[in-house]
Formats: sequence, C-alpha cells, structure tokens
Amino acid sequence: MKTLVFCECSRPANKYYQKLLDGHFKRFFEHNVAPTIRRYRKDSPVSIIALDKESEWRLEHHSMAYETLPEVDQERVNHDLEKFCRSIAPSNRLLMGKLLFLSMSLWELDEAVIMEEYLRPVIGNIRLMSSIIERENPSRIVLFDAFSEKGKVIREIALKKGIQLDSHSTFLSESVHHVRRVMLPFANPKPNFLSAIRSQRNALQPFFNGSGKRVLFVVATEKWASVIQRIAKGMDYLIIGRDHGLRDAYSSLNFRPLHGYATADANKKIDFFRSYYPHYAELRDSEEFRSSFTFNGIRLWKVVAPMFRYLLTTAPEIVLAYYYVFQDVIRCEKPDVIVLFGDRTKFGKTIIEVANHYRIPTLVIQPSFATGRPIDGPTKASKVAVFGKHSADYLISKGGSKTGYEIAGNPKFDELIRQKNDPRLVRKKYEVPAGRKIVAIDPIGISREDADAIISPLRRSQDFFPIIANAETFSASYAAITKNSILDALVLGKIAIVPSESKVGVLENAGAVFLRPGLIARSLGRIKKSQTLKKREALKYLSYGNDGRSSQRIARLIGRMVDYEKDYSILY
Repeated sequence: MKTLVFCECSRPANKYYQKLLDGHFKRFFEHNVAPTIRRYRKDSPVSIIALDKESEWRLEHHSMAYETLPEVDQERVNHDLEKFCRSIAPSNRLLMGKLLFLSMSLWELDEAVIMEEYLRPVIGNIRLMSSIIERENPSRIVLFDAFSEKGKVIREIALKKGIQLDSHSTFLSESVHHVRRVMLPFANPKPNFLSAIRSQRNALQPFFNGSGKRVLFVVATEKWASVIQRIAKGMDYLIIGRDHGLRDAYSSLNFRPLHGYATADANKKIDFFRSYYPHYAELRDSEEFRSSFTFNGIRLWKVVAPMFRYLLTTAPEIVLAYYYVFQDVIRCEKPDVIVLFGDRTKFGKTIIEVANHYRIPTLVIQPSFATGRPIDGPTKASKVAVFGKHSADYLISKGGSKTGYEIAGNPKFDELIRQKNDPRLVRKKYEVPAGRKIVAIDPIGISREDADAIISPLRRSQDFFPIIANAETFSASYAAITKNSILDALVLGKIAIVPSESKVGVLENAGAVFLRPGLIARSLGRIKKSQTLKKREALKYLSYGNDGRSSQRIARLIGRMVDYEKDYSILY
C-alpha cells in the first residue's frame, strides 16, 4: 500500500501574521507532520511532495526526502482554460440569467478576472496534481492542509479516483477556512473608486467649451502619459482616469478622475449588494449549477465558490458604477471619439458598452504583446490599433472582425527609438568596469530563485556586468534578459534573452533566445547579435514600422474616427 504525502504551509499575505506563523509552522512540523510521516513509513512506502518553498525548507530541516512540483504546461492550461470558460456560461441558463443586466453579461465583462485570477490556478492545479497522482499511483493520499486551493483540488481528485484520503489539517487552517467562508461576502473591501463616488457631492463642470472635435482618452494605469502626449498633439483632448491616484502621473496633461463626474442620481443606482446576494444564494444552492462546474470529471464547485461570492456581491456594484458615472461623462463632455488602452478588463469593456449605446466611436490601442492568451477574443470597439500584422491575424483568429484592426505599430516604441543615451555616461554612472558588457535584467515576471540563478554567475563573470533594467541601462546594454520587454529589446537591436524554456515561436523567429535561467550566464558569450533579413521581416510582422511614427499613425486614425455618427439624444 503506497502512501503519497502532500506538504503545504499556507501563509496569508498579511505581514503582521508572519512572526506568529513562523512559530506555528515550526511546531506543526515537529509535532504533526514529521511524526505522522514516520508513522506511515512503518506501514508502507511513502513519497512526499512539497507544495511550496517553506515546506521544502522544513522537510530538509527534518532530513526528509521529497520532490518538488514540476513546471506547469501553460500552453495546455491556456487551451483548457479557454475551452472551459467560454463553454460554461452560454450553456448554463441559470448562470447567464443571474449575471445579465443592462444587456451586459457580468461573466463576459469580468472574464479576465474569472480566467486569470480564479480558474487558471484551479485548472493548472488539476493538471499538475492529476499527473503526480497518476505517476505515483498511491493507495492512500495524506493531506496536511485540505482547505487550501491545492488541498481542495487534491481532495476532489482522490474522491473521483476512489483513493483513500487522510486529512491532518490543523485547527488553524480549518478555522481560517470557515471564517473566510462565512465572512467573505460581507468583508469584500470596496475599491477606492466606489468610496470616492459615495463622497462626491457636486459633479464637475464640462471641460470642453469650444466647437472643435473632442477626443476622450480613458486610462486605468499610470504608464500612458508620454504616449498620449505624442498622440494628442494639436487635439482638443481630455484624459479620464479610473482612479484619483493617477492624477500625479498625468499632472502635465488635461486630466480628470472618473469619480468627479458622479451625480446623486448615479449614486442611487449602484447599490446592488442587497439585490444581487440572493442571486448568489440561488446559484449556490442549485445542484444543476454546481454540477456544470466539472473539469475532466473533477468537481470544481467547492474550489471556485469564492469566485461567485465576489462576482455576485462586489463586481455588480463596480460595473454599474463605471457604467452610470461614465454615462455622466458622456452627458457632460459629449466626446467625438473615445480612446482606451486595452479592452480585456471589466473597466474597458464597460466603457465600450456605454459608448456603443450612444454610438460614440471607440478606439482601443493595443497595450501589450498578445499571443496564446485565453482572455483574448472579439472586441466591441469600433477599431483596434495593433502593433503589427501578427496581432491582427491573431485577434481575427480569435473571432475578431477582419475590418476591425488597423496596423499602426507600438506607440510606446516611438520614445524608445528616439531616446539617445550616451553609453559612456551610463557606464560611468553605474561604475561598469572596462571590458565588461552591460546586461540589463528586467525583474518583472522572474522569480527570486531564477533571478539568483541568472545574476550570481554574471557577477562573477569577467565579460559581463548585470544591472537592473531601466531606460538608461536598457538602451546602453549589450543584452537584455526579460520576460516583459522582449519586443523592446529586439526593436533596439539587443540580444534578447527570455529566461524560460517555454518558447514562443513568433518571438524566436524575430531573434529572441529562450533559455533556462541557470544556463544564461554560460551561454551568453556564445550568442551573437544577428539581424538577418528573415529576422527583420519576422520583427516587422510583430511590430510594424519601428520608425518613431506610430503615434502619428494613431493620431490620423483618430482624426478619421471623429466624423463617425453619434447619438446623444438618448441621454436627455
């Protein structure tokens, strides 16, 4: 009788609990985990899987052999995630009926959150845990936290396969689970945006006062100020920010926060907690609804139930706030065209829904490189300005209209291409030793362990000098190691190294090199800069132009769109 043990130390993110939990996990391993594993070993062979880094460290401390989790096949997860998420809602009458209001489906509006934050880890865990259990083929599974996300998945897999499950969860993990289950619907923090709307007393006066064409840029992050400044040159424009906290980033431009347009009438319409919580209860108690959440024969309801508590308690209030307040923006400013940076979130999708209701044209500027993402799909925007033909082909293959995409290039690259940093000054500023080449490392998306595996040998190298990437070091570097700015490096003619073995064909064709983090330092000296005609054409397919004029092309597109027909009459 073989026993498979899963060890996990589930820590909350709150730093104030960390010291308390250090002592708890120390005692937990000494008095529960280690003795329990030794007891099982007396009866049968035992394999141990460490589900997190802390469990690895504590198992090593107790001299217990274990295995770590293999890497998740993200391409397979993406395929499963898209297929599951896109099929479940339309086929589930009860789900769509309870999530439909103002002709908008909450499931579709919040698809990015549902897919990426909730269902991706669940489906990834099912794939991972199923493969481990099939490989080990145990007669018994032992869990030390049956209430964590991984623990709940393992429990459902064991139930499906008829494997004996022994749970040794602590009183702390059980208590935290029950408190979360009871309190979550009432403890969801209200976003700052909603708080600001509640405190709003007087709506803003119109910003536009002339008869010229009015362009409205809508932003949710801080990073678009320089792009808008170039695109909006000579335009009568206004930037609407989702949050008041964006004011500093756009202080030199015409900026107003969205909540400033809230009226008393809008405030009355967005309190949906009382009316939507009963919908969650009805869904929760429906056996038909629960059974529809099945993936590869594994019941998901107990794992994904918290998602629906959020989706039917907090999300409706946020979406309706966006909807009704932006309606007040349109009533006040009467824009001729609305420009957004991305349309995959509920913020962007809701803005487009409002604009479409009044036939105001919308332009989405592609915010980042996209390929193989489950959240990508058809848009309801009038036009999408994309980086290159690859993006247009890809989005059309995901169901987009063939006439809905305009190839303009990446406007963020305009500044990158024109930026001139003297490499000698950069080397002097960062005290780079003579004879050593700068390697810019972008830490975004790279784990601490992978970063150590990359940086430590580079520091010992006599040929290379690793520096954290910024605008200066990136432009002066010999090579860039990045998961986040691969196209940026290729456009600047750098050696672009991606610390991953999961290759993306179109990026590799354009010159990106995909390597395991531990191999980068020893391989870097053998990688040569190569801008063959084939690679230049592949890069052009990904990012059109790269000539510093993408902003001008987008500005001309906006100029054509301001003459589209609008209908403001329904606002009155």
